Amino acid sequence: MKKILPLCFCFIIQFSFAQHPPAIYFHLVSIADSLHREKNFKEAASTYNAAFDAYKGKGFVNDRYKAACTYARIGNIDSAYYNLFRIADKGGWSEYDFLISDSDLYVLHSDARWNTLVNKVRKNKAEVESHLNKPLAQELEQIFDNDQKYRLLVDSAEKVLAKNPARMDSLRNVIRVHDAKNLGRVMELLDKHGWLGTDDVGRKGNQALYLVILHAEPATRKKYLPMMRDANERGKAASSELALLEDRVLLDEGKNQRYGSQLKFNSENGTYELYPIDDPAGVNERRQEMGLGPLEDYLRQWGIQYNAKND
Repeated sequence: MKKILPLCFCFIIQFSFAQHPPAIYFHLVSIADSLHREKNFKEAASTYNAAFDAYKGKGFVNDRYKAACTYARIGNIDSAYYNLFRIADKGGWSEYDFLISDSDLYVLHSDARWNTLVNKVRKNKAEVESHLNKPLAQELEQIFDNDQKYRLLVDSAEKVLAKNPARMDSLRNVIRVHDAKNLGRVMELLDKHGWLGTDDVGRKGNQALYLVILHAEPATRKKYLPMMRDANERGKAASSELALLEDRVLLDEGKNQRYGSQLKFNSENGTYELYPIDDPAGVNERRQEMGLGPLEDYLRQWGIQYNAKND
């Protein structure tokens, strides 16, 4: 039995640059991420650095943060601090809770620079929050948590309970109940305020809007896609997230996807498969325009070997 993959997302912050990074940047970051997961921290650190070099010294905030954690794991304290101060000073990084709770960074706490970094990130956080609609931000953050919590449970139980459809159906029913509640409220907010950006409700609140619409029924996805397109043009919605919603709506209409973001899980053999792509030879160029890495690197994370040029 095949079904569309319920996409889940970590809460990450990225800093956008006017110039799109080259494809080699995404490729190297993907390799570095894999090396980190394999606990080959020394090679991971040097590969993150190579990615930044390929982008003329620039990098997404989330990638700089991962690089800092990797350097901390190998005891290269100076490089860890360099990356953290860079995102705090130039990227306005404000994830104070991440900073103080991440076990990868505990080795930095005894360094004289720690308090300076913490104070800078705390100041960034206060600056960001001073402009937010805090009641709406807090409400949307809770909606985000509800959306992801139960999907993560399904993801982790997918293969374990593959032969127990009753249990899986029970879990999915819980998701449907929460989705209906979340969707009702998100539609009220969108119809009243339009697409709320990170400057309105923070990154997590902004991402909640996208996730709830992505997980809605086809008619609702199609209804709010033009609103998200307009929000993207105004800097209120991420291009990478818009690409995923575009693909989902295309599949809803029985068409091929454009960006290769949508997968399906085959419970018969326990593998993931890619839905068909329109013009596969040009997919990586389109993905790059939307801030997505090469398709081959993305699919490798799901155990899929793929060459777009030979599709």
